[in-house]
Amino acid sequence: MIYSALAVGFVLFFLNWWVLFLPISAVGAASLYIFSLSLGYICLLMAGVWMSRLLKNNLMDDVFNMENESFMQETRLMQNTVGNVFSGQVVGETAKTLSERFGKVLQQRQSMTINRNDKSTSISTQLDSLILASKISNLTQGMFVGAVSDNFDERIEQKIFHAEIVVDSAKVSAEIKAYQSIPIIAEFTNEDGSDNLSETIEANYKRVKQEVLTLVASEIERIKNDPNLKGLIKE
Repeated sequence: MIYSALAVGFVLFFLNWWVLFLPISAVGAASLYIFSLSLGYICLLMAGVWMSRLLKNNLMDDVFNMENESFMQETRLMQNTVGNVFSGQVVGETAKTLSERFGKVLQQRQSMTINRNDKSTSISTQLDSLILASKISNLTQGMFVGAVSDNFDERIEQKIFHAEIVVDSAKVSAEIKAYQSIPIIAEFTNEDGSDNLSETIEANYKRVKQEVLTLVASEIERIKNDPNLKGLIKE
């Protein structure tokens, strides 16, 4: 149904120029042209509304959003359904959410107890965050964390990463020093140094207006000289 409305709307709205050349009166052709244009616009509008509802219904398939619907819940829905995430330094709830998103990993911990008589060592394993929220909150410039999604035919083993962009500061500084100033294309000052911006804008406005009038006059003359189109203009 959506594709049908799109097809009909596209034909009636964008491809209805031939209506003006029908062997009927100019008033009838103009009326039929306006009617088809309006009908095509309505069809395109209906198809757009149906598509927006369909997309909205698909995006609503989230348990969190099913239970609560508000602006914040819609934001959480987008966070829960996006597969690729790249983030620099963030703090607060955002850092905690990212840490939870990256998951946990089994880590080994070792503790040692020393007293006057003996020394004991205990080794234990427990699940801990792969990337701690405190580490995300203290990322320096150029460091970032993230996760990527893969495809059926393009598997990615290491989906979660904590990386750093290595920047050659000396090279960047040398490149900045070699920058050239942007050339001045147009100046709006007179020879005496006064500002002539308003006069330039006014002159350009008059020139464009005159060009439009000339174009309209030439098109009217062309239509009058065309046997198929001269009926569109009433003398």
